[in-house]
Amino acid sequence: MHFPRWIAFSAIVLAACAPAAPAPANPAAPAPGGTAAPTAQARAERQILRVGTSTGPGNLTPQGGTFFPEFYAPLYDTLTQFGPGFNPEPAVAEKWSVSPDGLVWTFNLRRDVKWPDGSALTADDIVYTMNTYFELRWPQTSLFGSVDQTVAVDPATVEIRTKTVDMAIPNNAGSFRIIPKAYFSQVGFDGFVQKPVGSGPYELVEYRSGDIIRFRKRPQKHAFRDTPLEEIIFRYIPDPAQLLNGLRTGEIDFISGNFPADQIEAMQRAGMQIVQAERTSSHVNFPYSTYEAKNSPLKDKRVREAINYAVDKEAISKAIFKGFNRPVGQMGTPGSPWWDDTVQPIPFNPTRAKELLAQAGYASGFKVQMDVQPGQIPQEMVLAIQSNLRDVGIDVELIQNEQAAFLDKYFGRVQKADLFPLVSGETNGFFQSARNAYTCAPPGGQGLGIYCNPEFDRLFTEAFAERDPARRAQIYKQANRVMRADVPQLWLVTLNSANILSPKVQNFRLTTPTQYNFDSIWIAR
Repeated sequence: MHFPRWIAFSAIVLAACAPAAPAPANPAAPAPGGTAAPTAQARAERQILRVGTSTGPGNLTPQGGTFFPEFYAPLYDTLTQFGPGFNPEPAVAEKWSVSPDGLVWTFNLRRDVKWPDGSALTADDIVYTMNTYFELRWPQTSLFGSVDQTVAVDPATVEIRTKTVDMAIPNNAGSFRIIPKAYFSQVGFDGFVQKPVGSGPYELVEYRSGDIIRFRKRPQKHAFRDTPLEEIIFRYIPDPAQLLNGLRTGEIDFISGNFPADQIEAMQRAGMQIVQAERTSSHVNFPYSTYEAKNSPLKDKRVREAINYAVDKEAISKAIFKGFNRPVGQMGTPGSPWWDDTVQPIPFNPTRAKELLAQAGYASGFKVQMDVQPGQIPQEMVLAIQSNLRDVGIDVELIQNEQAAFLDKYFGRVQKADLFPLVSGETNGFFQSARNAYTCAPPGGQGLGIYCNPEFDRLFTEAFAERDPARRAQIYKQANRVMRADVPQLWLVTLNSANILSPKVQNFRLTTPTQYNFDSIWIAR
């Protein structure tokens, strides 16, 4: 077995805080992607959930992002919500339908959803929310790029009219966080950042960026969300070891993320509940906008293939993740419609890598830069990639980025480095993130400058217009094969997530492999 020299270095420097895949659950623990097992315990007098987190949104308006739904769900309602298998279910919208030509979605709204001041949530609020997304260029525009117009037919009926057939609209409506037209119009965006208001079952009572978020249940009964918890408190704890220790000492009740496998096992032995999911895969992109602008060696497909042969994914899996995360040859969430089980990882073969580099005219190697940002791929993986590529003559300079700088590069506002690491996973059942990020649209506009293949774009457009889920999955797999043939990425390993809960936390559920909320949770004595 090949053991590259970075293993010893990373073990000494980073093992104490490095993320890794969770170990398999013991027989008493919840099944991966499942629900924490209920017990016969009585309910605690105070229903307060204390959540430890190392990251979160920039603010608690929808502008803060389309990620981290658990932070927004207490405050906001959405048009739909996700059920098993990314299937949309009723929320504020009781039902919906699409016109025969596929260009008009009609959503029929509940009439009993109220804002905190007692006024009704109506179609005007839906229209205002959609228009605000586009006028202020909030991240949700990436989910609704096909929308041409949103129209209030009557107070309980709204039409979303699209420029092209887009069967993902009901799924994306699960991320459509609704804002109150009257209040937002009165206070403006800055005022809304200071005091965000939603129709959800909780109100925000305390917020200090990077420290604490406290939600308190409203006294009024919510229209359709029966939530047992009285308070939900998020505490920011950047150090993974402190997160685990807080759970162990009882200071917090719930944490979620990638943790070292031995620590997961220790938490299981301490009686904690573990709910696991294979959420995403990791990869390093070769952004076409960068290699075109710099005329870099990465323009040559043989160089991109060589990089894949040069990196030992199996050693990464075993040394960093103890074999629980598997090497992959594609991006996305295993088991999703996009995922193709026939696609195998590119094997470790440094000899073949050197041959391809020589054929491309780079027998003496070359230099590249790689963007690095905490929260993308673990630092040990970065060191592994750097070491493996050095062995075949490619010198990688690491460019450290704070989150804001990394996001500027991601969204194409600033040029990315030659190597740009990301994780990718299924978020809406249509692999919307791939459609948004891997498009030929120009960077800085609707595109991100990561990948461009017109055939890939065509297939994704066809998939979003396809009404038959089985046929749609076939089209996605075609797109997957198109991408694989281009080798626009260094494919690495899956990334798993462990949700670790105190024994007192009851009825936790994953709504999808990548999402959860706290509506069903109650606290035992």
